[in-house]
Amino acid sequence: MHDLLGYLAGLEALGGDELRADLGLRLAVERALCQLVDQAVDINAHIAARVIGRAPTTQRESFDLAARAGYLSTDLASALTPSIGLRNVLVHDYVSADLDLVAAAVPLALREYRAFVTAMARAFAPPPD
Repeated sequence: MHDLLGYLAGLEALGGDELRADLGLRLAVERALCQLVDQAVDINAHIAARVIGRAPTTQRESFDLAARAGYLSTDLASALTPSIGLRNVLVHDYVSADLDLVAAAVPLALREYRAFVTAMARAFAPPPD
């Protein structure tokens, strides 16, 4: 996740016009956003199964269960959940992605997924001696 966030960090001011003009950039940004969501959902599912004793039935539920397990705040879980909708649009391509919204998702993803990484690092840090 650090590598994905590092890549996106240089693109905070990105606009939809830039994504429309550069297919390679568009594909890279879309892939980075999707991977952030997928990795977070995988982490959440592991936590839910281990701590609560059940796996989430949906990607959205994974954030709720990670919060219920005490690994995310409910506010952060709520803030991250909408990223699943964008991920699904990008992966399944059932509607054309609004590239202005994709560009606007970059600074949001940076803020929210950095907070996710921080929360997980804190949760998994070894206890002090």
